[in-house]
Amino acid sequence: MKKALFFCLILCLLLTINSSVYAISEESTETESPTPTVKKNQLDDLKSRIASKVAQLKLTEKKGTIGTVTDISDTQITISEMNENQRFIDLDELTKFNSPSDKSFGVSDLKKGTTIGILGIYNKQSRRILAREINLITIPKFINGAVILINKKEFSLIVVDKDQKQTTVDIENITKTYSYDKSSGLIKSGFSKIEENTNIVVVGYENKEDNKRITASTIILLPQIPINPKINIATDALEKGATIVPSTGSGKKLTPITKD
Repeated sequence: MKKALFFCLILCLLLTINSSVYAISEESTETESPTPTVKKNQLDDLKSRIASKVAQLKLTEKKGTIGTVTDISDTQITISEMNENQRFIDLDELTKFNSPSDKSFGVSDLKKGTTIGILGIYNKQSRRILAREINLITIPKFINGAVILINKKEFSLIVVDKDQKQTTVDIENITKTYSYDKSSGLIKSGFSKIEENTNIVVVGYENKEDNKRITASTIILLPQIPINPKINIATDALEKGATIVPSTGSGKKLTPITKD
């Protein structure tokens, strides 16, 4: 009788333990079941963000351009590009401004007529550029004409082009002078080799105080090439008694190297 009672107690204990284990297992299963759904939502969200980023990347690209400022505000610049196309440039707190001569150069220093180079993010839809860098640019001037007067004392020339526009050309230490002919090609030359009524090409930078005057960086003499017939090189093309006024745009005038 005692043995039978003992086995009954053990059987009841085992049944109780199994019920508890089953309940715990069932509760654990109910708690963990939402996990796959949460992971799926996270995965869908990640896919959505990646797709949005890819679409954005396809819509934008890095772009650079050069133009002249036509309008300006604190958040936007309007420029006229080299092909005369109008372009809108957006500015933000990440936009950097650079000038070779002014470390404090900023948006307040920009004026209408200023030439700048822009690097930034181009939006294909709006056709606007979000500027990342804006650089002040000085574009050289090109003159193709004839020498009609030489001032050996001041190391200056007067050059007239096919439109009869006269420009005073200052020769400085930085000026490089060359001469071209068919037999020798392009060779180094000097100021003393320049003659009146000679075909000439000048590359230089405009004087800030006188737009009819430039400082030459490069001069190419073309003595064997005839002068453009549209250029009037007659003595009366230049006012009688006209003289070349020394340059005052950069302070003290530099003495050019005259070695040929």
